Amino acid sequence: MDGAAVGLHKRYPAQSPNARMDEHGRRRFLKTASVGMTAAIAGCGSAEDAPAQSSTADQATVTFGIEPDTEAFQERRQELVEEVEAGNVTQSEAASQLSELEEEVLAEAATEAREHLESGGAEVEAVDEAAGVLRANGDPAALVETLTHERIAAMLEAGAYDELTESAASGAGNTTDTGDVEGGTGE
Repeated sequence: MDGAAVGLHKRYPAQSPNARMDEHGRRRFLKTASVGMTAAIAGCGSAEDAPAQSSTADQATVTFGIEPDTEAFQERRQELVEEVEAGNVTQSEAASQLSELEEEVLAEAATEAREHLESGGAEVEAVDEAAGVLRANGDPAALVETLTHERIAAMLEAGAYDELTESAASGAGNTTDTGDVEGGTGE
């Protein structure tokens, strides 16, 4: 392996494109998700903890973690390493292509998750591709059902969206707020 390929391996080690969430962050995310779901299923919480009820009392707002297609990312990453080793692409070009690929993979995962949620009747309020999260509201049972989709990694309380997007804000951030129905997609 030549020096350029070694550099590419060091800059982009074999990991998921959502590597911005370090192992500690991922563990915290999963721990929070499991505790929150267990409490919700058990019916924990009191009426005074709950927000004021509106006419949409049968609706819930939650944050979903998005799971990118890591297999496709890894395959393309390996192709780029081979192109660098063969001298067809410079390390700089490969790094740029890999960065673009990461953004594409995250965007595709967000689009798939969004379409799946909307097809189940949920309203997607906001998406942050860089943080790998989206916030949606809808029928609680339908929202839980979406956890079976391959691009949905976890379901958290609605406030987790703001916390996770703020922690990812130090990166390039691709935040898209959808606005109201009349406001369009915001893209």
